[in-house]
Amino acid sequence: MIKEKIKRVTKTPTTELPAIWERGFFKEWRSAGEVSTEFSKSGCHFSASAVSNALKRASFITRRGKGSNIRYAKTYPFENKN
Repeated sequence: MIKEKIKRVTKTPTTELPAIWERGFFKEWRSAGEVSTEFSKSGCHFSASAVSNALKRASFITRRGKGSNIRYAKTYPFENKN
């Protein structure tokens, strides 16, 4: 009997961010709280600091504002490279 290996995928804000970007979520300026809420809808509950760090590192997301008034939007349109 051959045992099948089950591949588990670890979801992180960095890996899940392109998915919501692809759906057009960042067509409008969004706060980090709104991004967290969008992640929650898909069953991913990440800490606020993890979401903020992922948004900072994303090259396809633009930041605007200072302090608690930072907003995020897409830098360029999504292109599916399949």
